[in-house]
Amino acid sequence: MPSIKREKTSYPGVFYRVAERKGKSGEERIYHIVFKQEGKVVEEKVQQF
Repeated sequence: MPSIKREKTSYPGVFYRVAERKGKSGEERIYHIVFKQEGKVVEEKVQQF
């Protein structure tokens, strides 16, 4: 499985990855946030509702 490159945004702790869209043609951006919680680095995917 190829590695997906992180792309920077203008916001600290926020980045995105470009991936193939599931179920449809084309690509989509998947955003992630990185922060510290109780001294540990946490990375979470940002989801739309």
